[in-house]
Amino acid sequence: MEKQNGKKQILRRQWRRWGLSLVAGLLAMAFMPALFVGLGAKAANAAEATPSDVYAVLDRVDRCTDVLLENAGVDAVQRLRLREKGLRPMHAYQMGVATVDLFIEWQNLKQIRPMPKVVSTPTSYIPEDVKMLADLLARHMERALLSLSVETFPTDQRSFYGKVPTDVFDLFLSLYSKFSALIDRTRIEPSRVYAEMARGVADVKSILGQIDPARRYRIDAPQSPADLDPADVFEICLDIRDDINEIRKSYDMETIAVPAVDGDAELHPADAFIQTQVIIAELNLLKKHTGTVSATPLAMPVSGKTPSDVHQEAAMLRYLMAQIHPLQAMVRTLD
Repeated sequence: MEKQNGKKQILRRQWRRWGLSLVAGLLAMAFMPALFVGLGAKAANAAEATPSDVYAVLDRVDRCTDVLLENAGVDAVQRLRLREKGLRPMHAYQMGVATVDLFIEWQNLKQIRPMPKVVSTPTSYIPEDVKMLADLLARHMERALLSLSVETFPTDQRSFYGKVPTDVFDLFLSLYSKFSALIDRTRIEPSRVYAEMARGVADVKSILGQIDPARRYRIDAPQSPADLDPADVFEICLDIRDDINEIRKSYDMETIAVPAVDGDAELHPADAFIQTQVIIAELNLLKKHTGTVSATPLAMPVSGKTPSDVHQEAAMLRYLMAQIHPLQAMVRTLD
């Protein structure tokens, strides 16, 4: 009798467990569509951000920076000229990273707790990514203004329509110019361009290292002449971009327009600096297509560099890129 009662209790417990499992399953099935609809709505909202939305956020940051310039008594800003058309979100994001770096430098100078460092990674950037970066910059700009006891600054966000990533890049460039003025750095020197070009070299080395972990690539690039000027550096930057386009074709990627510049145009290190940001952005997308996961390293401070030094670093970058396909072929034969 006791055995029968025990069996009944076990059966009742099993039926309870099965019943609870059945109810839980039915509830999960009921809520699952709503869950996916919610996730889908979030994804749709993320994809809805446009270059105009990013531009609107940056416009307020730009106007707030004007307040900082006025309070600091800075009335002269050397605006950097953009010669580009058809840029993509990845380019705008990279220019945003460079702008944030300069903003952090200003925060440190003012002994304001700096915003976190931002890095570029092998990602297919979309406008939403750029907007998140702009939003972060906007929040830290407001904190900086309050830290300096600036009571009156723009809080309204204006609406813009029809903006493209090139417009966003140009507005980041405006901010870069203004942050440069705030830290009393009126010009971009060859040393700064060299430091950025060295980051590109490191990116290509990471691609080659991903292709061949043994790193059997050459670094004996031809020596650049000693009497080069910023125009020569700018020219080799465009050559690098042409090289990247050729590699993009091999991965069935669309090419990106390279600007045509008049032969008599007056070029400065700033023009080459802008090119380095475009190059770094495009190399990061190439890294993604080669399975390279490393982020672009931070720039190392250097001094005393000349246009010829920058050209040599750019020549090294081209020399390394030219080895991507041959190294891939060599590794395939060894496998």
